[in-house]
Amino acid sequence: MVFQSNYGREDTVAAMLLSPLFLYRSELGEWNANKEAYQLTDYEVATALAFQIWGTTPDAELLSKSGTGQLSTQAQIDAQATKMMQDPRAVNHLIEFVRYYTNTTANLSEKPNLTHSVIQAMNQERNEAVRYALTQGEATLDELFNPGYTFINDDLAQQYGLSTPGGSSMTKVATLPSRGGLLHQGILQVHNSDFTATSLVKRGKLIRENMMCHMMGVPSGVDPSAIDLPHEPITTRERWDVITGPDASEGQCWACHQLMNEPGSVLEAYDAAGRLRAREAAYNDATVTLTLDTSGVLRSNDASIELLAYKDTRDLSEYLANSDVGMDCFVDNYFRFTTGHEVDGDVQVNVDQIAANFRTDGKIWNMIADTVNSEAFLFRADRD
Repeated sequence: MVFQSNYGREDTVAAMLLSPLFLYRSELGEWNANKEAYQLTDYEVATALAFQIWGTTPDAELLSKSGTGQLSTQAQIDAQATKMMQDPRAVNHLIEFVRYYTNTTANLSEKPNLTHSVIQAMNQERNEAVRYALTQGEATLDELFNPGYTFINDDLAQQYGLSTPGGSSMTKVATLPSRGGLLHQGILQVHNSDFTATSLVKRGKLIRENMMCHMMGVPSGVDPSAIDLPHEPITTRERWDVITGPDASEGQCWACHQLMNEPGSVLEAYDAAGRLRAREAAYNDATVTLTLDTSGVLRSNDASIELLAYKDTRDLSEYLANSDVGMDCFVDNYFRFTTGHEVDGDVQVNVDQIAANFRTDGKIWNMIADTVNSEAFLFRADRD
């Protein structure tokens, strides 16, 4: 980049910061006639590895290896990736991925029954549980969903109604089936709720879109308040079944809500502050409390097949962590998170193979190694 002498330092810095070379990662590559695609250069491989595994720029060691031809073969790339996965930065990046995967990235504010200290503890619970699974556990998707343990301090124990471990530090504790795992963590339940009440639809949409990779349609525009509710006390679940059911609004809402209402209902066992409950105040009569029904049926993304009959959140967690649809969606999420774009025809065959391998053992570090070893990592094709 060349600058004329009559421009000052401010203009020089501004021009540098606005340059595409500053704003974007370079993945131009060099043409590989055999693959009919652009192959990343060694420096681009270093950058791709760093962002893939650490979520940040390459360090001095990576840059040195790229400058001396030590990232030129797949074996060298694989060895470097294996080393990088032992670095704490790899675990931190995967924690960020789990925040994305569970829709818990926003900053939460205090609200009824939820203090700042409890919010902090909920964030720490998720982070420490993921960290333990990846570094001291089996590092499988099943362990993320169904670990049999969680991390709490006194603040969070009181919020959950558990025995306090005795202090402000996070302590690993064994759990009953109602706690432990991504769907059972307060941070997920709080993020996917409204200010004072749960949101059955937000929670169902989270499961359907983030964990089953089925993007839901936009709302139909039907006004729920225009639909008459029964006179007798009803639960939140019953209210949604009335206003979005197959007999409401000529079925305009049911096409999507039949897929969201029931998986959202299973999480009604946790209130808007992440506390376990068996009863709730009736939606249309706060003086009456009703017993929650969290059982239901999980349907395929096209609603044609009943995939699972469940009684509680643990049943759903076990299914999502061990089924093809849940495991494939986890891989799809990881690819989108680390590359910044959707899976398309140019990379579909590679992602399908990564997912097929992941189904055999569910091991997250193996999934990352398979991603780095795929042609989708090293080669780029022209896109329309």
